[in-house]
Amino acid sequence: MSGPGDYNMLSGYFRIIKNTPMRLFILCTLLCMLTPVYMSAQGLFESSLQTSGNPESDVYDLQGGLTSVVYSGYNNEEDEPYLQSIYSQLNLGILIPAGGFGKAFADLRFRYGQEFGSRIANIELREAYADLFLGPVTLRAGKQILRWGAAGFINPSDRFSPVDPVYRSPDPDEQRLGTWALNTTLSISNTSRLEFLWLPDYRPSVLLTGPFDMPAYMEILPFTKTHQKFTDSGFAFRYDLRSGALDLQLSYYNGFRNTPVLTTETFALDTSTFAPKQISLGQQTVRVHSAGLNMTVPAGSYLIRTEIGWLDAIEDSLDAAPFTELGYTLEIEQSGSNVSLIAGYYGKYIFDYEPTPVETAFFSGQFPPISELLPPGTPPEPALLANYVEAQVTGFNRLYEYQREEWMHAVYAIADISMFHDQASLKIPGMYNFTTGELTLMPEVKFMITDGLSAGFGAYLLNGKDGSLYDMVAPSLNAGFLQVQLKF
Repeated sequence: MSGPGDYNMLSGYFRIIKNTPMRLFILCTLLCMLTPVYMSAQGLFESSLQTSGNPESDVYDLQGGLTSVVYSGYNNEEDEPYLQSIYSQLNLGILIPAGGFGKAFADLRFRYGQEFGSRIANIELREAYADLFLGPVTLRAGKQILRWGAAGFINPSDRFSPVDPVYRSPDPDEQRLGTWALNTTLSISNTSRLEFLWLPDYRPSVLLTGPFDMPAYMEILPFTKTHQKFTDSGFAFRYDLRSGALDLQLSYYNGFRNTPVLTTETFALDTSTFAPKQISLGQQTVRVHSAGLNMTVPAGSYLIRTEIGWLDAIEDSLDAAPFTELGYTLEIEQSGSNVSLIAGYYGKYIFDYEPTPVETAFFSGQFPPISELLPPGTPPEPALLANYVEAQVTGFNRLYEYQREEWMHAVYAIADISMFHDQASLKIPGMYNFTTGELTLMPEVKFMITDGLSAGFGAYLLNGKDGSLYDMVAPSLNAGFLQVQLKF
């Protein structure tokens, strides 16, 4: 399965060059040109945003890494393991300072292997932006990874940052997708600032439905729509206060929600059996406005965080538009020399809640007999069956958005343990949703072999009760993994 960044401009350029040796020649030439560049070994990409030494230096900072990963799933029907994903990935990040006037950053990914039964050979420009320093104002324009929110496991105040939850990587941050934005930051004081975002190019999150087996008659069409009107742009602002006694963020967003909803594009019946012949589902954007509040308060050796996010659909005329909801988290963190623990609660309340009338059985290929859908003696009419399909799609949207119940309650925890003088680590993030009966576990063990070289293993495990979202996607996503990584 190809990644969402396959078709960016850089990837298109490389596809023009059909000859593989020519590709290698160009790549080697690029690396040779960058040989005089200062090579830092402080981290991968997030840390590369900090230049070494003098911030006004004109020394470039090139960093990167090579990662090889194998994911193994288990086929319950055939009762045997299978190769879910295997790939190697080269990451190159370069920070180019421009004295005291600005800087530029780019993050380039080369990924080759196979995933979910499809060959992957991707070149993706994950981030590429430039900063301009204008006194108290900083302008950042370009493709960026954006994340708003303070909670450690889930962020109910972040409604615009796209993610790819089926992207196979031991690092959850790798699932975040870049999107074009103009980010304007105004420093008010040493402890506070205002941030304004303009998002003219909408990029949706990838749906979890990608890898799991759909019925033969059903397909979910890829999102291909582009928005060229300025009125389709999203915008947001955030006030950020950081002090020794309190961290506070207030935010507002108006634009398309990062997760689209499914709508029926094509519905065709077999006229002899009145069974579905073809159902094509499209991905529809929903414009929303949302407000968020994040607070972090230190209490001795603990940090107490809360995050609240309110969401309301502006385009509520769409049948599948989400209900107005209020999401909230409360968590506590304790960090020691070798152990860091986070424990939290995540809840949700649905305003103007309406129960979903049907189960989403036909997404698993369980389309009921026609006799069960119509009153006795009623002739089968395509319009009645189309209404049933529409109700099924709406029900699945409610299931995907966790809006099938008026209240939702979940707890989560993250344990991060360092051992043997930081030569080994154990990390166990987990979450249990009491309302849906869904469990998430992502344990990982990592060993530092030498400076920059590490190896590890872990698992990505989902489990849910019958009819839940995890019940549908877990057979395709559950896996164990092995990883070797070298950072430079």
